Amino acid sequence: MYPRADDQLRELDDLPVCDIGAPLPHVVAGEGVLHLLYYTPHRDPAWDGSYATVIDSNSQFDPVAVVSFDKPLAHLCSAIPDEETCMGHPFGSLGLRPYTPFEVVHSSWIRSLEAARSVNPYHWRGLFDKARHFLFVFHDSSFECIAAGYRVELSRDSMAQTAARLAMAGRRG
Repeated sequence: MYPRADDQLRELDDLPVCDIGAPLPHVVAGEGVLHLLYYTPHRDPAWDGSYATVIDSNSQFDPVAVVSFDKPLAHLCSAIPDEETCMGHPFGSLGLRPYTPFEVVHSSWIRSLEAARSVNPYHWRGLFDKARHFLFVFHDSSFECIAAGYRVELSRDSMAQTAARLAMAGRRG
């Protein structure tokens, strides 16, 4: 997608940890709207390790982290990297690892987007001044986006209910 040049990874420690078994990331997006949802870990004090609980987007089992991105410019959802292929990603040698959110500092992706946009005679040079590159690697997928920042909330509703609520809010503008 983008060549790595001066890119560096910085771990983001102010975001909720994702569940390592089934984070089930979902994206709710529209023009100027971008939310990343994922399940956070659930610890059942009575669990004895003798069974597994299967969850889906309708489960109201774990809290759902909702990361709402400010002034999103681009996003990408991909099956690569996932937890098993981080070392094959261009950022693998920089310490990329699963279940840990990162900011890509000095992002080549941001520079390439700005270069592509600059051919427009009406290009506003300040469009990318506050742009930041965020990267999340989950169990079976990854998510990257370019945005000015983010806000976080935890929802006690199911993933499906939370996504529906956000989608409806986006339609109302």
